[in-house]
Amino acid sequence: MSDAGKILLLAIGNPARGDDGLGPALADHFERSPIDGLTAMWNYQASVENAADLAEHDTVIFVDASLSGPTPFSFQHLHARSAESLSSHDLAPEAVVDLARQTLGWRGRAYLLAIRGHEFEAFVETLSVHARSNLQMTIHQLSACIASGTLESLVTDAPTHHSDRHGASWLNANT
Repeated sequence: MSDAGKILLLAIGNPARGDDGLGPALADHFERSPIDGLTAMWNYQASVENAADLAEHDTVIFVDASLSGPTPFSFQHLHARSAESLSSHDLAPEAVVDLARQTLGWRGRAYLLAIRGHEFEAFVETLSVHARSNLQMTIHQLSACIASGTLESLVTDAPTHHSDRHGASWLNANT
């Protein structure tokens, strides 16, 4: 197990919207090819229930596709921020982290992994050529860093704040 302890990879996206399926594709990869200490799961959106998932892990990596940003991905620290309104679904990852901290006492580390997508068409259940390439590079780099306990080496930018939360799922054409 890495220095990150038990890791939850929580992917968000819709595989029926082209490259919006990048998060679920990454989670599916790790479900088929598991890494010790890593739990991978995906859903169409983050929800209140995910706070309980965080509580069972030391580190969470929220994963989603992005319309812009670096290729193949950006990897940022994710800081808790309370939701403007609490809904049972469609929460920003920052709000899920905040909920886990406030209600369950979770003190783990949180990251946002935004994999660069290119085509977000409705009812297209395949990833674009560029997205598949970005996914493969992400799998390679993330696997190596998890195995070596060097997740922090992936951090590519300043911490994500609520004002720029559109860096991932909120940029990925989830409308």
